Amino acid sequence: ETIERQWGKLSAAFNRPDASLIFHLKNHYALIYALRDWVDTSDPAKPRRVRQMLTARKGQRPSAWIDWLEARETMLNWAGYKMMVVRDAR
Repeated sequence: ETIERQWGKLSAAFNRPDASLIFHLKNHYALIYALRDWVDTSDPAKPRRVRQMLTARKGQRPSAWIDWLEARETMLNWAGYKMMVVRDAR
């Protein structure tokens, strides 16, 4: 339930037309370029929700789809790793 709520907040912030998201991951800041979310049914007995963010592990090009649970764990493991919303103040 907590993870669902957090993903919902991330999606809402990402979808704002006046905002951008910056992810401070392991000693690197990068924009969040895209979000995607689907249900993997390759194993019909165990459907799995997949949520990912397109960002950059190195440099600034959108080059890595990072699993939301991995990003979440990174942020929970140290207070310095966060996401920031940058908004147009006009």
